Amino acid sequence: MSSVSYEIYPSIGIARVGDSVEVDNDFFIGPEAPGVISEKIETYRDNRGNVKRQAARFRVYQFTKDDNGNITKVKEMTSANSTIKWKAHLANRKAAYRFFDPELDENGKWIMRNPNVEDRKSLIIDAGEQTSPTTQGERKALSGKFMGEEVYLGDLLTDKDGRLLVLGGRGITKSPTGKKIYDWANNDEWYDDISDGPISATIEIEGQEKPINIKPAWVIVSVPSFAPGIENIVSLYDQALQVASLMDSSWTPSEKPSFAKDIYPILERTANLQWVSPAAMGGHGSGKSNILDPRAVMRLASNSNDDKIKSMRTHIFSRLTPPNLKCKVRDMGGMPLLKAGLNPENPLTAIRMSLTPIQYEIMRKWSEGEFISDWQKENTAPSFDEIPVAEQPNALNKAALEACVGGPFHPGIECSYAIALPETYSEPFRICEGTIAGGLTEIMALPWHTDFKNCDDTWWPSQRPTLVTTDGEEYHYWSPEFPTKVEGFENMIDKWGELGFILKKGEKFLEFPKEK
Repeated sequence: MSSVSYEIYPSIGIARVGDSVEVDNDFFIGPEAPGVISEKIETYRDNRGNVKRQAARFRVYQFTKDDNGNITKVKEMTSANSTIKWKAHLANRKAAYRFFDPELDENGKWIMRNPNVEDRKSLIIDAGEQTSPTTQGERKALSGKFMGEEVYLGDLLTDKDGRLLVLGGRGITKSPTGKKIYDWANNDEWYDDISDGPISATIEIEGQEKPINIKPAWVIVSVPSFAPGIENIVSLYDQALQVASLMDSSWTPSEKPSFAKDIYPILERTANLQWVSPAAMGGHGSGKSNILDPRAVMRLASNSNDDKIKSMRTHIFSRLTPPNLKCKVRDMGGMPLLKAGLNPENPLTAIRMSLTPIQYEIMRKWSEGEFISDWQKENTAPSFDEIPVAEQPNALNKAALEACVGGPFHPGIECSYAIALPETYSEPFRICEGTIAGGLTEIMALPWHTDFKNCDDTWWPSQRPTLVTTDGEEYHYWSPEFPTKVEGFENMIDKWGELGFILKKGEKFLEFPKEK
């Protein structure tokens, strides 16, 4: 006898803050098909030049399984065939959480932010569980209080097909007590409007007596991605996939990796960092080794054991940093040329930034010619509507998390090292039910703006660029230097919306500054 179940996808959605307040033009929908992003500046800025918010869109899928538990049919549920009632619970717990870098006091307890505030609840901006409007275009504002001051965290709304859209805040940070900003990660009596929390829903179908509960999802509201077309070498999807393979063997990669699907993306991400990172530009910039040159790609895509071809593969692999090497925070190893971060298994220690074990094993097999040579000159990623319905749920997961930074975790960009721990998940890619709202972002820098200013080196150039160019020739620092750190922090707080987006134009990624 077949069975039917319902699940929300993506299981982890990503929204981003923006300072736009234009009516009906203040947001865009985040990536939903792997490898497909907009290259138009109008997507990211409104008519006034302000940064649009990125909405996380959630869908419901129906899964029909046979007696053996095999999926026989997948169908998306919309307002055309059902009534979906959505709920979301967003919260920001940063000010009530522990100090970053994580430190222990003399009694072996974590040092907390705002240690002198006895009413710890007053430090948590909690919007509570809220129901989304069902009328298209109508919005439900989400807010909570910080030390008695009302803080806006975003909106809930639905699209024309009844899918949920979650919008985050507008990138605002403030101290209600008027305290001056002073630190890159821990500013007592300050708040920002980053958040995260669970997404739940019930579905009503004609002929069913009662509403049906749907397997829930999670949303993370993060900072803007200023280089949306440049993916980090290790993404949050790679980290979540690593955990998934430990939880369920069906997520273990195939014996022979595909060059087009598994290997080329790693090479491409490595080479594209040249447009936002001086360290990467030193190895792959103008006049250097361009591994994305079509002729080079054809050689790298060959699993031939010809001496010249094999030596290219083995040389690149030899430059990779093996996973899980202990070191000091901020140390750098080989590729990827990024700073070291916290060890997810013990945040009091550090490990070098590296590919995940799955990625590293893929590259090892590639270096030895143990891969499928399936490269074609045209490897265009399909749009979401071109993806078969049965493959859409996993595509939504991948698209959302591939666009996020999977390390180094110090503390991170979209999410902390919790994303790399098995105990965070109830099943592959799905956050444990009962996880507290705000729990995935609570260790992040407070406010995010100070970390964004401070990390003007080789930390996360794919989201927070370092060195950029408007013409492909002359490079300049993306975030201007200031005489003191405090002045830099204050300027980032006031002017982050004026920072340029880095978008692809031809074969180059160029900065598009905000028009004055």
